[in-house]
Amino acid sequence: MRPEYEKIPQAPGSSLFIKLVDRPKRPTLKEAWHYHPELEICLTTKSEGRRFVGNVISEYGAGDLAMFGKNLPHGYLTDMPCSQVVLQFTPEFLGKDFMQKTEFTVLNGLFKDSGRGLVFSGSTRKKATKKIKKIIENEGLPQVILFLELLNLLASSSYETICTHVYQDTKEVHFSRVKKMYDYIFANYSRDISVKEVADLLYLTETSFCRFVKRHTKKTFSQILNETRIGFACQMLMNTNMTVSAICDECGFNSTSYFNRTFKRIMAVTPQAYRAVYA
Repeated sequence: MRPEYEKIPQAPGSSLFIKLVDRPKRPTLKEAWHYHPELEICLTTKSEGRRFVGNVISEYGAGDLAMFGKNLPHGYLTDMPCSQVVLQFTPEFLGKDFMQKTEFTVLNGLFKDSGRGLVFSGSTRKKATKKIKKIIENEGLPQVILFLELLNLLASSSYETICTHVYQDTKEVHFSRVKKMYDYIFANYSRDISVKEVADLLYLTETSFCRFVKRHTKKTFSQILNETRIGFACQMLMNTNMTVSAICDECGFNSTSYFNRTFKRIMAVTPQAYRAVYA
């Protein structure tokens, strides 16, 4: 499926376009999949579902803060009511010559990295969320100053890139296969899933399937499966009183020790520590 071009209705001479998005749901990729030459910062204040960026599909929830570079296809899918704050702007929003000044080197680095899609977390996300609320409440020069403070905060902080490389569009059949694989994993993550059954689903041999996954996601099938399972485990740790052992079984892990090792490798903390911080 090709992304749709979205025309941003920015007022002439304006540096920044802000919109508050409230939707009852957005369940199909056809409704959501789009791109535009403007950069975008998107704060989700309510909802959860799947975030599609380039050829990477991952989960998102309330509080998610992401940034997308120019012409990077992206979209959010959810069956729930969704509220988001969207900030859109051009890389030269203060003027091309102005942005070439030495003082803006750090911002230009952020803009370049956003071509892979960025996700912000921890204290950066908390500070940025407060800053975005102030941006909404102001207008004119105070709003632009606050926006520059936001960009400086994001550029000066650590962030996670979504796509391993700068996204390059794939053929429709390839994207369709990637989505079909993710859909299958999301529906069956709680049980054993073999490479062969997913390869058969995509009408590929096991060898061709493994090459296909690595080429189009920059990950192995095992990595994707484990990351999906750990993502669901994080939700259970935050939102239920289930024991770690029960969550391990529910998420398709046959060994608690392997679950703990995998969780710590992906999340950098143990399941118990994660629950202590986020529950």
